[in-house]
Amino acid sequence: MVTVCDFDRGYILGVDMGTTSIKTVVVDVAKMSVVHECWKSIEDSYIIHNDVLSEQRVQHMVAQLDQCVSSIPLAVACEVSSDITKSIYTITWVV
Repeated sequence: MVTVCDFDRGYILGVDMGTTSIKTVVVDVAKMSVVHECWKSIEDSYIIHNDVLSEQRVQHMVAQLDQCVSSIPLAVACEVSSDITKSIYTITWVV
């Protein structure tokens, strides 16, 4: 199935890859409101050596990120902009 996406997109995608979770959020730039969000735990992605957390299984983290991004409805995903200036403007405005 091919979907034609409008080039005048008004949403941005935010990604937070932390030490215990992965989060994604889609924000409507004009309304400054959250359109979609996802949270996945990655606490079980640690590899323990000698009772010390020393490594993370990156493939697990990427799989969780993929699940979050894949959960974005197609109609919402088609509105996500690839225009970095729009993202920078929004981040500056929010902060």
